[in-house]
Amino acid sequence: MKERKQVEQIPGQVQKVEQRRQDMPCVAAFIDLCREAYGADLVDQQMATAQQARREHAEILAQQGEAAALRWHEANASRCTFFANEGGRTLGLPLPTTTKA
Repeated sequence: MKERKQVEQIPGQVQKVEQRRQDMPCVAAFIDLCREAYGADLVDQQMATAQQARREHAEILAQQGEAAALRWHEANASRCTFFANEGGRTLGLPLPTTTKA
């Protein structure tokens, strides 16, 4: 497998990424395979979009409550470009589930 391309990161972020890779080894392996198959730029962009959506969703949930967060999540479903959960850690935001018939 090719060595991972190191992207420019802010100080302290490298340790966070490496810790996440240790905490989520299966997800890290899957992401490495996706980077190899589709290109690191595409995969990294999709993950960044999903992480930003997760942060915004959490902020709306904290500030405006569950109903507003649900509306935001449904309106921004296209930004749910990556989601993984392993060992109690979460990366990205899942697609919203709706109760609409």
